[in-house]
Amino acid sequence: MKILGVFLLLVWAMAIVLSALGSILVRKKFREYKSVRGTSRKNRRPITILKPVRGITDELKQSIYSFSSLDYSSQDELIFCVESPADPCYSFIRSFVNKFQGIIPVRLVVNGITQGGILNPKIRNIYKAFCSAKNDLVLISDDDVQARFDYLDRLNEEFDGGILTAIILARDPLTFSGQLEQMMMMSFYTKGLVLTEFLGHSCVMGKSMMFSKMEINHECMLIAGEYLAEDYAFGDIARRLGLKIKFLSHPVDQRLSRLNFGDFWNRHIRWGRLRKYIAPWGFIVEPFIFSMIGSGLCGSLALKILEPNSIWLFLLCHCIFWITQEKSLTDGFKKASGACIPTNPLAYLVTNLLHPFMWLDMAISNRTYWRGRTYKLKLGGKIKQ
Repeated sequence: MKILGVFLLLVWAMAIVLSALGSILVRKKFREYKSVRGTSRKNRRPITILKPVRGITDELKQSIYSFSSLDYSSQDELIFCVESPADPCYSFIRSFVNKFQGIIPVRLVVNGITQGGILNPKIRNIYKAFCSAKNDLVLISDDDVQARFDYLDRLNEEFDGGILTAIILARDPLTFSGQLEQMMMMSFYTKGLVLTEFLGHSCVMGKSMMFSKMEINHECMLIAGEYLAEDYAFGDIARRLGLKIKFLSHPVDQRLSRLNFGDFWNRHIRWGRLRKYIAPWGFIVEPFIFSMIGSGLCGSLALKILEPNSIWLFLLCHCIFWITQEKSLTDGFKKASGACIPTNPLAYLVTNLLHPFMWLDMAISNRTYWRGRTYKLKLGGKIKQ
């Protein structure tokens, strides 16, 4: 039994080290927010922005309109990609393009529902627009990303080849489920991104990906289209080509919609099942290493075996330490965004309580639901035909 106790204590210690290291790396990565607007458009490399859009909400409209205020040059492009005129977003995007055409370089591309046999719906949506993009630099920006006025300047300042991606700051939640989403993005996913980068296996965040078409061409897009997690595929392609993956020094804003609990649950179940098929060993240890409650239980069981009288004091110290690290992480986001970011402590507690149940749901199936369709996955993250 003592061997089991020592093993569980080592698991707990690893969880503590990784949690603290994740918070330190985030604070080190983020710079204090300062506007970089003012770069001459003549000295900027032109960018084509691809925005795949599906469905419509009030929050989505606000995110789309934020791209109308960017300081575009005549060579930049903003291309909205819609799968079909039957999509609810089509009429809104069409009216947006008509309103701003001639003011900003914007156009709409309708891709149809079968584009070259591409299985990933997001890649299928943007592939036609990608092939028609007139600029070498391409930014794939999800429809819920909200752009700040200096977005193009910041991208130009920090891009130096490979893939320039970003950590996401989920903002302005309007429901409790949105607050759960905010805590998951700011804590679990942010730490995961910086820790994998620290371990030499950088990942890409699909909500914001910028690269050169000379380096990642249409053939790479078709390869990414075989995977349900196209951002994982882009990262894998970059590593195979010897390209670097770099994060912006400031987070990119994601405007949260009126998220209901079912949408929150299904989104994270989908992402978790993808992790299960892409990195199964990492998925197995998730509830014990990356959860305050799971790691706390490991430590408690270890002490129950090794030193039974210290359990309650241990649990108290464990929770205080873990929450302190999360507070440090939130402070890092505040510094880098230059804005107040209200967070709900109850939402943080609930996400930790939900984590074990979500993990069990992720573990029991290889089916996942996304963009109105159900997909089966193969080992490695590819979509089953």
